[in-house]
Amino acid sequence: MEIRVSHEGLHTYRVVRGATKEEAELRARLQIEAWNARWARLVAAEAARQLRINKRNWSDHQADIDRRARDEALQLTKEAEAELALARNLLSSALGKNHELDWKSLKDTNSFAEPEPSPPQPKSLQAEPKRTEDRFKTQPVIANFGTPRLDHPGLRKKRQSEADSINRYQRDEADRRFQQAHTEWEKQCRAIREANEAALAIHEKAKAAWVLAKKVFHEKQIISTSSGRPSKTIWESVRRGAEKILR
Repeated sequence: MEIRVSHEGLHTYRVVRGATKEEAELRARLQIEAWNARWARLVAAEAARQLRINKRNWSDHQADIDRRARDEALQLTKEAEAELALARNLLSSALGKNHELDWKSLKDTNSFAEPEPSPPQPKSLQAEPKRTEDRFKTQPVIANFGTPRLDHPGLRKKRQSEADSINRYQRDEADRRFQQAHTEWEKQCRAIREANEAALAIHEKAKAAWVLAKKVFHEKQIISTSSGRPSKTIWESVRRGAEKILR
């Protein structure tokens, strides 16, 4: 008795023999178990090798990231130092000059030029659909009983039933169209109301900002048209702050 066994992962096969069927099957099973154990060792070794490669690649990648981060930080530091040096030179040059100001000439006599925001024009709602509109009306179907020779009670009942069915279908279809039109109208009304409310809310915020800007403008104008001491105080404060930066 002989049995042919193979292992797909190892790409190998073998013919095992035995004096009996049971002996051949036992040898085949032992051979398959040996191949499986060998295959498991190969898979584990490959997984370990791949893990080492991944760790090494990650380490190299992380080192590259750290190096680029250091280079970028160094470049940003150099740029910041250059900008700081430029600012110091500008401050030093400005403080070294005489900046006597004519405070009276700085008085603000202008009017607040920003126009008040106009209120939004609300969108109008469309007319509500009515079931009595012509587009929802139906043309009644009248039963046709034909010539007198077809005027049979059973035929009359059948023709009348057919006409009634058509009329019911037409009414149901008109009801369906009306409900669909009314649903669309309700959706449009909701959308228009929401748009109007949103536009009004935006206008109220814009008007509040305009009122605040106008108030700030007039307060600054009052300060600038006074004796000039507040403005001069602010100027001196700025000068002292600049001198502190240069220390």
